[in-house]
Amino acid sequence: YLLTYHVQPTFFIDPHYLVIGMHIDDEIYGPAYKGYGEDAAKGLRGMSRYFENQIVMKGPDTVLVLVKASPEVIRRRMKESPHEHPIIREEAVEHILGRFEEAFDRSIIGVPGRKLTLDTSTASVEETLAEFVRKIEPTLSDVDRLRILMHRTLSAEA
Repeated sequence: YLLTYHVQPTFFIDPHYLVIGMHIDDEIYGPAYKGYGEDAAKGLRGMSRYFENQIVMKGPDTVLVLVKASPEVIRRRMKESPHEHPIIREEAVEHILGRFEEAFDRSIIGVPGRKLTLDTSTASVEETLAEFVRKIEPTLSDVDRLRILMHRTLSAEA
């Protein structure tokens, strides 16, 4: 249901949409942690391709962003700030990172020039945000740029 909802034409009417994980998370975490066999994993890959085609068709200006960190940093962060219900097991960090890289590389979303990678291994939140702003800038449309200019102007007047 959630995947289908996020590819409805009405979802793309608003130019400001953000989707996190979506079909890629299902494709990776399902087989890794839910005990899906190879047949189910193949089905998830097929569904992934279907949803990517829908996104490209209905939201051709979509930018795909891979946020990553080194395995050592991820493990350290897992220990320093554990989640109540963690998704990734410590012994699977490299495997999961590799699967996300593979999914990112083969994705048809964001091609050409609309795929961004942010490596947070050594960057602060502020540095990562600044890198994102720098990298996203070339993908902005004229309408996006006008909207930003208007927002800055109105904010300055307030």
